Amino acid sequence: MLTSSSPAFRLLLAHNPKIAPLAEKAGFDLQLSGHARRPVLPVDLRHSLGPWPHAAGLSRRGRLWVYVSAGTGTWGPQVRLGTKPELTVLRIVAANGRRAQ
Repeated sequence: MLTSSSPAFRLLLAHNPKIAPLAEKAGFDLQLSGHARRPVLPVDLRHSLGPWPHAAGLSRRGRLWVYVSAGTGTWGPQVRLGTKPELTVLRIVAANGRRAQ
């Protein structure tokens, strides 16, 4: 149970992981995003030329954790080459290992 003396855990659901700098500045602890893409042949210049620190999986920016999922890929045409569909299960526990009530 969170009490007034307990710091609140702040979770952000954001489609695009590129907003991680804003999420970190706003004080979020974890950002969950679903925007994992791989270049479409021959080359998707937006992804190959730009910095993508949070391209897929778990990464960190300062005190903010960022998890990017490729998703299930069940909507629209299959244009995400090289990306496997996934379902992600996250278990979030307190730093002391106790579950929230």
